[in-house]
Amino acid sequence: QNKRQRLSAGGGIQSWGGALVGIDYLTFKNLTDGTANVIMLGEVGTWMVDASQNLVDMRGVHGWPMGTADATSITTFADHSSGVDTRHFHLTTIRYPIGTKVSTLPGMGNNFHANNPLISAHTGGVQVTLADGSVRFLTNSTDLALLKQLATRDSGRPKELP
Repeated sequence: QNKRQRLSAGGGIQSWGGALVGIDYLTFKNLTDGTANVIMLGEVGTWMVDASQNLVDMRGVHGWPMGTADATSITTFADHSSGVDTRHFHLTTIRYPIGTKVSTLPGMGNNFHANNPLISAHTGGVQVTLADGSVRFLTNSTDLALLKQLATRDSGRPKELP
């Protein structure tokens, strides 16, 4: 874990390194890796499977624009015992490869589980929108380290999109 990651209330890893969270009033100047090199949005499908290969609906009861009860930031690292809201509905910290559909892995679930993977109904991958507005199809074989870099606004590492 780095200084911008914490364990979430849902048992996963929560990060402030993405394009939509971490600092108040995020602007394009904070995307120091360049808008063409940072994932802003990615598909997170509905259906996964449990250990017995039964379908599991991962939607929960809240949509991604739910927000938080803390008026000062999009999401926080505080825990429930502090009284500060820790919800980050449908914001994903990349932990698993594209297409991972096993719902029982750590950090997966609905509501405040931070590690639901990028999955879709498309064969072989997902659509992502980069911060410059372009849309790319990333395959299930996309290197996990590269995917994590693409989901980080300021990794400082060169990125070569597949």
